[in-house]
Amino acid sequence: MKQIIQEVFGKIEVTKTLQTVMNNGPEKLTASAIGMLILDLGTVMALFILLAIIDIITKCASLAAELWNRTYGTEFTKRHGNFLAFLRWCPSAYDWRLINSHAMKTGFVSKIITYMLMIIAACVCDALLPLKVMRTLVVSVLACTELISVCENLSLCNIAVAGHIKSLVSRRKEQIK
Repeated sequence: MKQIIQEVFGKIEVTKTLQTVMNNGPEKLTASAIGMLILDLGTVMALFILLAIIDIITKCASLAAELWNRTYGTEFTKRHGNFLAFLRWCPSAYDWRLINSHAMKTGFVSKIITYMLMIIAACVCDALLPLKVMRTLVVSVLACTELISVCENLSLCNIAVAGHIKSLVSRRKEQIK
């Protein structure tokens, strides 16, 4: 049993996932605090789950956009490429092995297990502390992490709004430093 547990946790990239969560920390904490004032835990959790699903879809589209770019060139992609066209190219990107289902499945499982461990730790903190805000704060930070990932994927698909959001976050990060 011990060997099975070690093998399972050996495949989970906890450190990599935690580093991703900690990137843009001040921005995520600020956005999470604002979100906590406006939304309850259930709403934040639903938003987080929705963003995790959208992240997978936009990741596949960004990989298909890479194939589109290789096939047609940068200028044609900038003028004629759009998100729906990239989604239609996902099967081709899978055929060309740009979308690797094993790597995506392994990365997704690793990410979800790490996220669940963080949420469990927050639940333990909420049980021990008089303020019951850790769960909402942790889930809000995770939702912000997924939102940033979605914006990065969409900017790879030449969607201008996502690039603006990403640059805004980068500028705020520089101002905080």
